[in-house]
Amino acid sequence: MKLFFTKDKTPILENTTPINPVTQLDEIDAICNSIDSNMEKEINVPKDVMNSFNIKDNLNQDIWTNGKLEPSIRIKLLKISKDFLRDLDLPKKIIVRDIYFTGSLANFNWSKFSDIDLHIVLDYNQFDAEYKLVFDYFNAQKSIWNQEHDINVFDYPVELYVQDKNHPMHATAIFSVLRNKWKIKPTRQNFQIDKDAVKGKANDIIYYLKDIRQDYKDKRYQLVIDKVTRLKTKIKLMRLSGLEGGGEFSKENLVFKVLRRTPFLEVLNSYKSKAYDNLMSVSESLNEETTYNAGGVILIKGAKLEDGNHRLYMSTVKKIMNLDRTKVSGDKAIPASMAIISNDVFRLGKEHGKLIAHRVAWKSDTSRLQALGLSKNSVVLNDEKTPLWRDTLKYNNTTQAINKVSSILTLPQIRWVG
Repeated sequence: MKLFFTKDKTPILENTTPINPVTQLDEIDAICNSIDSNMEKEINVPKDVMNSFNIKDNLNQDIWTNGKLEPSIRIKLLKISKDFLRDLDLPKKIIVRDIYFTGSLANFNWSKFSDIDLHIVLDYNQFDAEYKLVFDYFNAQKSIWNQEHDINVFDYPVELYVQDKNHPMHATAIFSVLRNKWKIKPTRQNFQIDKDAVKGKANDIIYYLKDIRQDYKDKRYQLVIDKVTRLKTKIKLMRLSGLEGGGEFSKENLVFKVLRRTPFLEVLNSYKSKAYDNLMSVSESLNEETTYNAGGVILIKGAKLEDGNHRLYMSTVKKIMNLDRTKVSGDKAIPASMAIISNDVFRLGKEHGKLIAHRVAWKSDTSRLQALGLSKNSVVLNDEKTPLWRDTLKYNNTTQAINKVSSILTLPQIRWVG
């Protein structure tokens, strides 16, 4: 995987490794089967999950000797970090500030559910891109790495993260693998954990599955998606609040750990995935109609930016197709018109109160589609994604469309190129 930056400082992710289609199909089948089995699971909080929060008398002696990280483990963690960074092929100017070993295995609350949290610390300001874009890029890369690499140390999985050096950490123990010394040394304290309260709160959240299951049986798929989304947001905010207020031993963070150590989150994601598939499953018959001349101009709102606004792009249409859509249930779905667009895409800007179309030399089809917020060279015509399409498609010339459709300048939520 490689990271590139366009002229407007947008990072573009390109996959340089060809995918074996047979292997990919096998993986898809396995995922589908696991989703179906997940949905049938009944969730409870086992006793060993609650006992995993007991404070130990010593650090894990397989990993630590007299408070020092075992040399062989340190060498392995350094190699894992080096391999990860090598695969990213980052610019040479990027400096690794530190490599942290943190989490329960660096503390006295380790258990069989623990993993090695390995944080590679970088300065996000070294990248010529907005903070959120860099954060999202590294978040995606660490997820890919963790999924593709099954690395264990004494049966404890290694979970790799990339962290900005300015981002606060809510940890009571941090060991610098790079410098081979403690940044925050753990201390064994008499942590008072109210296990009944933690288990009770976890069961309250698990109970929400009852309603979600019933809505799914009743084929209220949009409601399932909305409920799962709201519940996951609630859990995320609950954990964040706990970490900020009481640290890693807060009740809220422990409730999250309980949920993560059961199949609950997998079941929740499975219901959302299946509900979405059922909601979007439609049979489509294409009826081609030349409603507008080939070459008609079209505006496209690009992918949403970190502030909620969009870049505005302009292209021309090769073909327009009308879609008659029918749901799997036999009900009629909303008909749509789909435009096949050309590869020539302009970015619109404002100069002295006038619209200017900037031609863009895209690094690849992937980078162009990513900027447009599209998965392929087609877009459904609607007032949100393709604003003013009824007006712009009347023109075959981009300059004419810009000059004639003055309302383009008044479109909301647009970040114009200067």
